[in-house]
Amino acid sequence: MSEINDHSEVLCSYTDVNWPRHLSLLAEGDVLVADCFNHRILLLNSQLQLQGVIDDNSENSDRIDTWEPRRLCYNALTSEVYVLHNKEVSSMRSDHISVLILRSASDSAPQEVQYDDA
Repeated sequence: MSEINDHSEVLCSYTDVNWPRHLSLLAEGDVLVADCFNHRILLLNSQLQLQGVIDDNSENSDRIDTWEPRRLCYNALTSEVYVLHNKEVSSMRSDHISVLILRSASDSAPQEVQYDDA
């Protein structure tokens, strides 16, 4: 993933992804990336530097490799991220929508994530 200017020059890039299916821009200029085959969502700053990793670490998760985030939608009013993902439940794969609530204790603190499966 790279940011390219009008002259086709690479301004910044992030390469540790495996099939980034979807991006969502946050109000502060940060970027959420649905890194599907690494089974995670990346939080990158506006310079594409890694700020955090969101994965399926919920108590209901048997294996991390069953969670494949595919689409993201950020709601700036509520700081919620809606995630369409494929998850294996009882040996069957099906689509799910989860809601992630991004919260920051202060401007300098890393963002904390609450995971709710809907």
